[in-house]
Amino acid sequence: NKNKILQEEFLIMNVNFIYILWLFVPFLGTFLGVVPTLFIKEANNRLLNITFGFSAGVMLAASVWSLIIPSIELNCFNPKFLVPTIGYVSGVMLMLIIDKFTHSKKEKSNYKNMLFAVNVHNFPEGMCVGVSLSAFLKGSVSFSGFSALAIGIAIQNVPEGFIVSMPLISQGKGKKKAIISGAISGLFELIGGFCALIITTFISKILPFTLAFSAGAMQWVVYSELLPQTQTKLSQICCVFGFLIMMVLDVALG
Repeated sequence: NKNKILQEEFLIMNVNFIYILWLFVPFLGTFLGVVPTLFIKEANNRLLNITFGFSAGVMLAASVWSLIIPSIELNCFNPKFLVPTIGYVSGVMLMLIIDKFTHSKKEKSNYKNMLFAVNVHNFPEGMCVGVSLSAFLKGSVSFSGFSALAIGIAIQNVPEGFIVSMPLISQGKGKKKAIISGAISGLFELIGGFCALIITTFISKILPFTLAFSAGAMQWVVYSELLPQTQTKLSQICCVFGFLIMMVLDVALG
């Protein structure tokens, strides 16, 4: 019996470790965006429009079904909407503060300022994945919902990785520096994911707040960064398509 219990615990640990590896998915998305800069000199605007539109739809659907709805269902305080509302507004406020701080950095010509601004912005994005993973491991969110959220952020990170590394290639700084810059940018999301996972795992009572908080932060990224890029009919169609795919997957598999 003891051996059987140990075997079951070992299997659970292995399964959980595999799921934790999903925190690396947004990092891989950023790094994937670096790869094209090693071979091309400029971005394909049509491809970027498709990417921005699709990832916006995916992230909106994931934020609703994987973050907001579980936040409301897990909240045990009355009225039921109070904690999710506070969490959502707090997430938006954090992103507003970060945007205000990083906007001036992005406007400066110094590449280091721009890179710093992007990295600061990536940290709360990584937190969204960590919080969602914690909710999944506790059985509050389906795997399809959690994975959709992680993949949506990863897709959004592809053009971001391109933007971070492309200036170095254009300035003749070398491919090695471009790869390192992309890796550092993705690393901030990875750190944010692990921090959120650890906090919400040990303090499970704050999960309704952190889920809504992540939803607010994620949706602000969509509204402020992705949707302004989706001005073509193609990108708007991709946005709707991405939303529908993730909604169907989460409801059907959840």
